[in-house]
Amino acid sequence: MHDLLLRTLIACATFILTVGPVAPAQAQSGSEPSSAQHTSLFQVIQQTDSLATFSSTLRVAGLAGLMKRDGPFTVFAPTEAAFESLPESTFAPLLRPENRAQLRALLKYHIVEGRLTAADLNGPRAFKTLQGAKIGVDSTQAAVTLTDGTNATVTTIDLPAANGVLHLIDAVLIPPEKTAANR
Repeated sequence: MHDLLLRTLIACATFILTVGPVAPAQAQSGSEPSSAQHTSLFQVIQQTDSLATFSSTLRVAGLAGLMKRDGPFTVFAPTEAAFESLPESTFAPLLRPENRAQLRALLKYHIVEGRLTAADLNGPRAFKTLQGAKIGVDSTQAAVTLTDGTNATVTTIDLPAANGVLHLIDAVLIPPEKTAANR
């Protein structure tokens, strides 16, 4: 998996070198800098160092354009550590061209329509993802947790973008088999 990750990161670095340098994303809760009014979710994802794998998989799956649309969307983005903790047998096959639909389903399972800030994620609730299944959100404890059979903790909240908001999570959510196959 590390060879595949390295190749993906090299492809991302090549892309960044051809496009030019970007400023790092701001990770402040509650304040929306004016630059966020013109920055798409995809740009925020690209500018966030801990989301290189998520960014490259969005491109591989053909979903980068979705993250540039009007939205609004809420994205629960798994960090590098989250992808690294996946077994190689789970993630590597998803990057093959014949499994593109499964990769799209997995990534869409991390995206919800609407702009949901940390304040909107209060209490135990469920939100329908773009993949079609629901994910549970529980903020009754100190941290906001997503539950779907896998528990993921929101580690960074409310990264603003013109077309939504981004939250970083510490695990990759795996969509239920029956809905993943239908998307």
